Parts: sequence; structure tokens; C-alpha cells
Amino acid sequence: MKSEKRILLINDEPEMLSQMERWLIQEGHYIKSCQTGRGGVQLMREMKFDLVFLDYHLKKELDGETTARVIIPELRKINPSVPIIVVSATERNLTPDDLGVLAVLRVTSSCWQQMAIWASIA
Repeated sequence: MKSEKRILLINDEPEMLSQMERWLIQEGHYIKSCQTGRGGVQLMREMKFDLVFLDYHLKKELDGETTARVIIPELRKINPSVPIIVVSATERNLTPDDLGVLAVLRVTSSCWQQMAIWASIA
């Protein structure tokens, strides 16, 4: 039996966010989502999450560098032990160590299975 995780999704693309929500709810998880990094930080202050999926390029608010420099550390200040997985469609070679996160998930046709695997083990 799968255990329900409380997962925070932060992604500024409504269609991607909706797909991520549907997939993870179908997998049995409780989801809260928002379209801005600041909104994600606020949700983190209000609730305890087991896992965070964070879009690297929050184009409507921040570029990738700012997400890494500002939002990830803010999330870490609130909950230092929460696993953060960065989701990115960029061709740039991002590494978990560079960003200070558990993993970097490239958006591909198989990313949904990868997302479910990370949700089950994180």
C-alpha cells in the first residue's frame, strides 16, 4: 500500500501544474500547488510537506538562477529536511549538488513515471 505524501508543487505553467497535480493525486498523494516561488514559500510556512517539486524557470516571476539563489534557500530555512526536486525543461546541465536539492527532473515523456518514483521514495 502506498503512503500518502503531502507534496508542494511550484510551477508557473498552468497546464504543467495541472498535469502534475492530476498524476500525483491519482497516485494517492495530497497536493498543494501555486504558480510563484513566493507563494510556495508562504505555503511552506503554513503547512508541513513531505516533498517539493519546484520549477527551475519561474518565468513569470524569477529566472532559474534566482530560483536557485533565493527560493531554494528560503524553503530550506523553513524546513531544512524537506526533499526538493527541481523540475526543468532546460537543456542546461543542472546538477542536484549545484542547486542543493535531492534531484533534478528533466521534463520528458517519461517524467511522470520518474515523478511517481520520487514521490514514493522521498
